[in-house]
Amino acid sequence: MQNNPAGVFLLVLLVIGGFWLVGSAKDLAGSAPESVEVLWAKRGAELVPGCADARVAGEPLAGDVTGDGAFEYFVTLHCGGSGGGTDNVLVVDYWDPGSAEYLGTVTGTLPVHLQRGGCVHPDGRAVTLIGRVLADGDPADRPSFVVKQTATWNGESFTLGAAERSAAAAPGYGPTLPGCRRV
Repeated sequence: MQNNPAGVFLLVLLVIGGFWLVGSAKDLAGSAPESVEVLWAKRGAELVPGCADARVAGEPLAGDVTGDGAFEYFVTLHCGGSGGGTDNVLVVDYWDPGSAEYLGTVTGTLPVHLQRGGCVHPDGRAVTLIGRVLADGDPADRPSFVVKQTATWNGESFTLGAAERSAAAAPGYGPTLPGCRRV
């Protein structure tokens, strides 16, 4: 069997190209793109005034709150450090932070803590939040009241209903608060 010089040359180019690709892949690995959660934390901090040390808390939920037949995404943004801070639920029309249109924030004036057994439950045009809030004298990381509040999409923004507060189930940090269920 005779070696073809053009074939040998091509094989050498492929081997060199392969080493170049491996080297380039290693160089690129150090500059990997940021995760969607990191990008949402940056964008969310821009959308929520005063939100410092922002991070996305948990997985986003999807539901059709506007009634247009397409899912909207409920992004829970934690503002503040790990011991304190509050949660804000941003509603967007698309999960990609670079393409999403911001529809509004479901949370209102109460500093809600959703991470310790709380929930966000979209149901048609209504979104119900159940989470913890601080009572006077509570340590920043131990809110003792439970609040339930429903926001309704009115076609342009969310209208918050009255907040129902309860201390009945607040002392423990169980996996979920009463009334929370998976969406």
